[in-house]
Amino acid sequence: MLFSGAAAVVADDSAAFSATITDDSGLDYQIVEPKGSLTYTLTYTEEEEGLKSYSATYNATINASTGSVSTSSGSLTEKVGKTLTVTAPEDTGTYKLTVVITEKYTVEIPATDDKAAETVEKSRTLTVEEMFKVVEPIELKVTVKNNGHVDIIDADVSFFVDGVKIEDSNTTYSVAVGETTDITYKYLTDKLSAGSHTFQVKPSENASVGVLGLDEEHTFYIDQGSTDYMSYIMAIIFIVILIGCAWVLRKPVKNYGKPKNRR
Repeated sequence: MLFSGAAAVVADDSAAFSATITDDSGLDYQIVEPKGSLTYTLTYTEEEEGLKSYSATYNATINASTGSVSTSSGSLTEKVGKTLTVTAPEDTGTYKLTVVITEKYTVEIPATDDKAAETVEKSRTLTVEEMFKVVEPIELKVTVKNNGHVDIIDADVSFFVDGVKIEDSNTTYSVAVGETTDITYKYLTDKLSAGSHTFQVKPSENASVGVLGLDEEHTFYIDQGSTDYMSYIMAIIFIVILIGCAWVLRKPVKNYGKPKNRR
């Protein structure tokens, strides 16, 4: 989920052109599942007047050993968007798409009293960056049964988490009379806190009469990650062992089996 206008710019001071990386998510940065796909639009604009000619090329990379950028290099046409498709790395984490744009241009140097006019070729670079996150999707699933009198065909439903609709979760389902089916959604987010959360699948108005399983509240959990979980379990085991040792050491020793005159 990028800046709606322009991506972060890391340019050398000589750059007199601009570039943006945009997407359609409307979010500060995109979120994707491992090995998933992201689409960006790269746009280049010349801002210096009086150039005799100019042209630009680009090279796009991500900072990961896995994952890639399709059409990772090529030429740019001013104010014409270039589509960049990123295949996300296989590991979760925060990553960066970096695009380096190189512009070659020519300028006319006017004649002077002692020097003729000349055309000089120059080049300059501009770097734009965009962050994205790779997260494991949360699979939300409900099983519904058609207890009505008509088959349900392509009925609209949406998913709600903690009472709030997931904007891109609209989907359709079909189920015959007396039959059951699963409705699933891969929820990609990094905004939920650790602990329990609820979700519901809600139908469009009057779209699923007689269907059981809709509007019901279900619970799912967000943990702190496997490392924190194992640390927590190990800490509990250690505490139990300490309590056990303390109990054994504090227990008095009884002299069972010895003759009375030796006790």
